Amino acid sequence: MDDILKIVLSGIRNLLILVLSSGFLGIGMLKLVEFPAIASIFFDWGFPLWSRYIIGVIEIIIAIGVFYQPTRLKASFGILILMLGATIVHIYFKETERLLPPVLIILGALSLIFLQRISESDSTKNPVE
Repeated sequence: MDDILKIVLSGIRNLLILVLSSGFLGIGMLKLVEFPAIASIFFDWGFPLWSRYIIGVIEIIIAIGVFYQPTRLKASFGILILMLGATIVHIYFKETERLLPPVLIILGALSLIFLQRISESDSTKNPVE
């Protein structure tokens, strides 16, 4: 692969890591500190109070997992599962105005998985001498 392309893809991967990990850390913390807007959303959905805390902890674990290289792929798949669930909830409650964030996050996680796999395959290849 061309060196310039490697640098660009690496930069995009690093940006995705930063955005996804900081975003999940922030939203997970808001769920744990009982941010009123989030609490009312969970209440409107009829979810039990404890579910907000569990999802918040999962989001914080995912944020750490995305940032830490050995667990990045597993955490990215965790993002896909969590955001698929969020998408289903928004569709079920007919909240089409809230569908864009989880769909964009799914696309970001898929991009990160793809870029991480490319990066790992390039690092394992031995140069032909």
